[in-house]
Amino acid sequence: MGGLLLAVLLLAPGLACQEMPLGEGVSPTPRPTVSGARNISAGSVGRIAYVGLDYRIYIVGADGRGGRAVATGDVRSTWPTWSPAGVALAFSSFTPGPPVQAQGVYVARVDVGAGPTPPLVYEDLPGAGAALGPAIPHYVQWSPDGQALAIIASSEGGQALFITSATSASPPRRIADGASISVAWSPDSQSLLVRAGAELTRVDVGTGGLLALLANSTSLQSFPAWSPGGAEIAYVATGRGGSFLFLARPTGAGRRAVARITGAARFSWSPRGDRLALGQSLEETEGMLQELRVVDAVSGDAVTVHQGPVLAFFWSPGGDRLAYVTPREDGAALRWHIVEVVPIATGTQEVALADFDPTGEELARLAFFDQYAVSHSPWSPDGRWLMFAGTLSGEVADADPQIYVMEASEASPPNHVAKGRLGTWEPG
Repeated sequence: MGGLLLAVLLLAPGLACQEMPLGEGVSPTPRPTVSGARNISAGSVGRIAYVGLDYRIYIVGADGRGGRAVATGDVRSTWPTWSPAGVALAFSSFTPGPPVQAQGVYVARVDVGAGPTPPLVYEDLPGAGAALGPAIPHYVQWSPDGQALAIIASSEGGQALFITSATSASPPRRIADGASISVAWSPDSQSLLVRAGAELTRVDVGTGGLLALLANSTSLQSFPAWSPGGAEIAYVATGRGGSFLFLARPTGAGRRAVARITGAARFSWSPRGDRLALGQSLEETEGMLQELRVVDAVSGDAVTVHQGPVLAFFWSPGGDRLAYVTPREDGAALRWHIVEVVPIATGTQEVALADFDPTGEELARLAFFDQYAVSHSPWSPDGRWLMFAGTLSGEVADADPQIYVMEASEASPPNHVAKGRLGTWEPG
């Protein structure tokens, strides 16, 4: 996953980065606080899985009702990740710190009542060391068909990538090692893009995990990605004359540059597959992103939609809008924005939505947004709502963090649906 979180913390002073205290007397929150989640009807946009203040996993309706625990065992857990069909949750367990020590990954079905500790599908290797980063024991991504999990975990020499079945007791397969790893499943669940260090490879899962080297000079701060239809891959790498955003066929053939990169760069495909959102630092050193553009995947034509610091950006499910997060002008909080990108033109009006102080988990999602956009998008499946965790600006300093849901079209007050550290939507 890399060291970008540390860079964000250093570049954004004043932002809340909460550690993982596990003191005595923390009570469960099986029934969240409701604040009149206006215009959200139960079941209309799916449920929310969230991490409670007691580091247990809960599920609640988007209207704040029907909250319940996923498991009743004594496992301290975080980072719930929905299966594609919404029938199960994978989540990480850990032991108290500091430093927080990761232990394993569990998978629990959500269509049954809370029971004891669910099945363990991955357990950290002896001597693996501390977690990937603050509030990140593991990174987990389901295969699109829901049959397997890709798990990035700490290892003896840095990080390691494992693939394990979500439905059988077969042991995990170790696929790659490196100081920093990122991963992306192909839409057909047959292959993985794996960036380990500066090398980009394709792992053909169905043929025994054979590796095909695609590039050996990729950016350590940018995550490779498949196009929604699986016909192309995208990655940032060094070419003749500098760094570029490249598109290529999954074999690596037909590589073409669609954007020249200055400094650090982060990108993500539109769900329509016709464009990419691209953020650049515009400096030779890899600092905070300073520009957000939309790039045509065929012509390379680009339009700037935001000029200034950007921490993270996320496509709406329909590919017609971008939600993005910036530091507030005084550096004391973060701010959500929304911008229409269909149709699009330079000077498109952007709307500021809410100012907030993130939890440590929320800040991690923003720091690694291009990886978490696949597994933990803040967008509701219908594209109407955005979700985040933290405290709203202006609240008392010691207020409990909340899971907030807000409309993604106007500056209306966010609704808090639970006390918690991180939330994620049930797939649509």
